[in-house]
Amino acid sequence: MSARNTRSLCGMLACGVLGAVVACGDGLDPQSGVEAELRVTSEAQYHEDAFPVDQDADAGLSGLSGDAGALAPQVISFDTRGTTIRPGQSKKMKGLASSATRTLAVQIEGDRGYWSIPVDVVSAESAPNLQFAADMSFARTLKPGPLKLWFAAANAEGEYGAARFLAMKVLDTAAQGELVVVLDWNQDMDLDLVVVGPDGSLVSAEDGYVDREGSRITGEQSPEVDRDSNSDCKIDGIRSESAIYPVKPAAGAYKVFVRTGAPCGVASTSWRVQVYRGGALKGAVVGASYAAQYDTPNGGPDGLGVFATSFNVN
Repeated sequence: MSARNTRSLCGMLACGVLGAVVACGDGLDPQSGVEAELRVTSEAQYHEDAFPVDQDADAGLSGLSGDAGALAPQVISFDTRGTTIRPGQSKKMKGLASSATRTLAVQIEGDRGYWSIPVDVVSAESAPNLQFAADMSFARTLKPGPLKLWFAAANAEGEYGAARFLAMKVLDTAAQGELVVVLDWNQDMDLDLVVVGPDGSLVSAEDGYVDREGSRITGEQSPEVDRDSNSDCKIDGIRSESAIYPVKPAAGAYKVFVRTGAPCGVASTSWRVQVYRGGALKGAVVGASYAAQYDTPNGGPDGLGVFATSFNVN
C-alpha cells in the first residue's frame, strides 16, 4: 500500500514484515530481536530485558487522573485491523498517546525482551495528543490461544506511565478458511489483493473488512487479508496475500481486484489469483500489473485495482 492513498474508505496503513538480522560471526545477535516473538520495524529499538512497567494489571485510563494524569505519559487508545492473528502474520498497530509521551514500550507478555518506539507526531484529529504507528511481525512459533500485547508510555526523562494491554488471539495455522483467495506475484512490486463480496462488502490489507458504506466490521469470524506484502516498498520477499473467510461465506458473486500500491522501481510483474473452498483449489487465473497503472484512477492506490476474476458461491 502506498502512503499516497487518501480514500475515505479506511485510509490506514497496513502491515509490513521485518526481515531477519544476522550478526557478524556465528549466529544471531539477541539484541537484534530476531529471536523474540514480536518484531517491530522502522525506528524501533529492541531491549533484551524485562518490560519496564508492572504488568499485573491494566490500569487503563483510570490509573492516571488530575493534574498528574494530564501531564503523565500514557497510552490513550489503540486502533488496529482486528485482534486476531496467525503465526508469522504482520499487522500495523496505531493509536494515541498523551502529549507528554516520547517513547512507547511494547511487548508480548512473557517474551524475552521489549521494543521501544519513538512517539513524536501530533495527531491532526486529536491534538495535542500524539499518534503512534508500528509495523509488527509475529513469530511463526506462536502457539494458538489468547495473547496480551502490552504497551507503556514514557516521557522525555524515561519515566513510564501505567501499562495497558491489547487482548489478542492467535489462530491455529492448521485451520483452513471456508473460502480463501490467494494473490501471488513474481517481481518486487507492492500489489494489494481486494475482494468484493456479493453484498458490496470489501476486504483488503489496507481497508480491513468494511461494508459497502465503508464502515469497519470486526470480529473473530470476519474475513481478513493475512498480510500487506511489500507495503510501501518494504520488500519482504513474500509477494503473496490471502483473503481468508473463516466461516461459510455469503452466497452470490465475488469479484477479485489487483491494486498497484506502488511500482517500487519495477516496470511490471505477472501475478496469479487462486480460489480455494474448504482447502480445495476451485480455480485460478493469471494476469499482469504495470507501473503505469499506479497513476490510473482504478488501478492505483486510489481505486479498487484492476479486475482479475469473479466467482460464485452457491
